[in-house]
Amino acid sequence: MSYAGLVVAFAAVAVPGSALARSGKSVTDALGTRAASVMEAHPSSGSLTASAYCAPYFADGGGFSTSLGGGWSSLAARSEPCRAAPSQGTWYNGQTFWVYRKTKGEFICRGRYTYGYASNVWCKTSKGWSWPGGTSNPVWNGSC
Repeated sequence: MSYAGLVVAFAAVAVPGSALARSGKSVTDALGTRAASVMEAHPSSGSLTASAYCAPYFADGGGFSTSLGGGWSSLAARSEPCRAAPSQGTWYNGQTFWVYRKTKGEFICRGRYTYGYASNVWCKTSKGWSWPGGTSNPVWNGSC
């Protein structure tokens, strides 16, 4: 195997939770589809199979409508507030949806170096739980 082949192979395994599909300048993973520039760092909380963040949670707040944030073309809705939970649907660009409740779930970094914003808040919608970092009403409550 050539040196270039080793670099590509290493890069493919070195980043857990890396994008499942890349087309042009967009990234699709367990959070949804967005411009690569929206989150240059991958979600920060570890393995997609970890279930610690899907443990029982307490929901409160909510009561507002939102839509996708800039740079996002889809946002996943999951059965629980974490990437590892089964998908229950997707919100797409141009759709407005109601947030019934908010809860603390999996902590995700938007961008470790450029933005430094993070959140463990998730929003309950009619399709399931979505991470607010992909909405026009993000809730940043941490840093990376």
